[in-house]
Amino acid sequence: MKIIVCTGDSHTWGQGVSRATELYGGEVRGGDLRPTAFDTDGYVNLLRRTVEADGASFSRQLIGEDLAKAIGRGTDGRAVKVGAGDRLDFSGELLRLYFETEPQPQRVAFSIDSEKYQIELEGYDGDRPERMKYFRVPAGDHTLVFSSDARIYCAEYYGGSACVINAGVGSTPSGKYLAEYFTDYAAELFPDVILAEAHSVNDWLNYPDPAEAEAHLTALLKACLEVTPKTALLTVAPVGGRQIPGHGGSEFSLIAGASLNVARKLGIPVADAWSRLKDLDPESESYRRTWLSDNWHPNEKGHALYAKLLREVLKEL
Repeated sequence: MKIIVCTGDSHTWGQGVSRATELYGGEVRGGDLRPTAFDTDGYVNLLRRTVEADGASFSRQLIGEDLAKAIGRGTDGRAVKVGAGDRLDFSGELLRLYFETEPQPQRVAFSIDSEKYQIELEGYDGDRPERMKYFRVPAGDHTLVFSSDARIYCAEYYGGSACVINAGVGSTPSGKYLAEYFTDYAAELFPDVILAEAHSVNDWLNYPDPAEAEAHLTALLKACLEVTPKTALLTVAPVGGRQIPGHGGSEFSLIAGASLNVARKLGIPVADAWSRLKDLDPESESYRRTWLSDNWHPNEKGHALYAKLLREVLKEL
């Protein structure tokens, strides 16, 4: 199975499209670790549907009542509490589980078919209790059987010729993504392709010097290239409304331009949404209404542009 991983911040996670935050009461936390729903129209979901339509591939996401029904347990509205003997049947070659942790570190034991697993989960950190783990298995039908207590927030499984994985974490500049998420969310899968979002909005807000932003993004993309030479960059739409300078007074355009400098120096393909939209007036109401859901996130049209440009880049990889 060809694995395509999309890394990035809230643009990749899927914020900005209708119902993206519906699972969470209409609000998401900064750096939310809960996955967005597959049936919304964020660009990763749009890309996944295209990839699956082009080949014999499938994916399934189980959250809330769907997950409770599949396991045969109830839900408290957030997670499904499981115990020894509870089981989850699934198909494919890749399982992704989101656990909801306790304040203290936790050990969870289970088996998939005849293979036993024991994983360690870090404790609840105050506002983000979810912890994500991948499990690679042979193609086919499988049964996961728990042998200890756990709380499961979401289960996703993928199979067929290819899969598209959403590895976005909102409110995350490129340096933080590399330091805290890249290994567990992307590198651990040994993906065939990495489609890396430029993190321009959060880099702009966190790195006052464009050279600093360029250095962090360079480090992230070099890490991607170490995992797979089939790495591409997605630049993002200009932020809208009044262009408030970053902490050091730099304009957003300098940070967005820095992302193109990095791609050029590293020789990687670019799905260049920034260049497609940069000549529009980002302070105009018409720009915001046409392309954005707020000043920071693309709306359905913006996400559709991202997906279109990435589909074109995928043909090159």
